[in-house]
Amino acid sequence: MTIWSHVARSRLSGLLALAAVVMAPLPVTAAGASNEYAEIDTREAVDLVKTLAATQGHENDALVATIQRQPQKYPPVVFFPLAQLLYRQGDLDGAIFWLNAGRLRATFDARLCTDRSAGAGVGALMATMPPELRRAQFDDTGKLRAIMERVITWDETTPYDYDHRWIALHGLGAMRHGLEAGDNGPAQPLTIPKDQWDAVARKSRAELREGFALAIDSVEKNRPPQQAGAPQPGKPNP
Repeated sequence: MTIWSHVARSRLSGLLALAAVVMAPLPVTAAGASNEYAEIDTREAVDLVKTLAATQGHENDALVATIQRQPQKYPPVVFFPLAQLLYRQGDLDGAIFWLNAGRLRATFDARLCTDRSAGAGVGALMATMPPELRRAQFDDTGKLRAIMERVITWDETTPYDYDHRWIALHGLGAMRHGLEAGDNGPAQPLTIPKDQWDAVARKSRAELREGFALAIDSVEKNRPPQQAGAPQPGKPNP
């Protein structure tokens, strides 16, 4: 097993632990009571995260193809282990795409959530990504610009056929709800009014584009000249 394999397994273990915390359904805390937290069903997504994280080679290529063909059905937490798997398989472009598609949609969902503390889940998901993958994005800045435009276009044209409230389970409100047996649900709706969603989506896309443009400019200004025949950094060991 290569050093990369050991690092990857450690990162995947962290992702599984995060999925268990972020997406575990909360119990109904009052007898017979229903509440908005209890409506959030993340069991399928958790199973997908576990399956993708445990994939050793190409045994789940059919599942990967299904997710890529119908991404609108899945909360963005699924795209992070998908990106890791594609990276391990040597598909760097695919890994970069799904990493940032996941980041963009997770950021959007966090901004829809009325529990602002839930936004920490986005950073926690990003922290599970291999540093090698995050650095490798900038090996070819021209390609990265093109991929980021694809991500933004994809987000603009791909429906959201999943429950945005998954990220609320990472917030302090959900934690308090799980501890307070007399509390039947959140004091306010878990998402902001729908008439604000389009503006939030546009802001999230614009900030992603601007943030990467600044990062790419900085990398290009500070990068030393590439020597002919030098190995490309940031790729997993064979």
